[in-house]
Amino acid sequence: MSEIVNVGLRLSETARLNPDGVAGAMPRGRDPAGKRIYESLTFRKLDDDTNLLADGLASMGVRPGMRL
Repeated sequence: MSEIVNVGLRLSETARLNPDGVAGAMPRGRDPAGKRIYESLTFRKLDDDTNLLADGLASMGVRPGMRL
């Protein structure tokens, strides 16, 4: 039987182990020389943001398993 993996729990664990690691990078334009500029997102910030989103959805009555 395969192990059930919860993405939110995996993210929280990764944020705990590597809070300042880069979880993602988004292009934000180019510098004067034309080189692409990126904004990075740490695992800590991503975990914090997704927890805020989950809390907001829960406060609106959204429950695990509901389709949105």
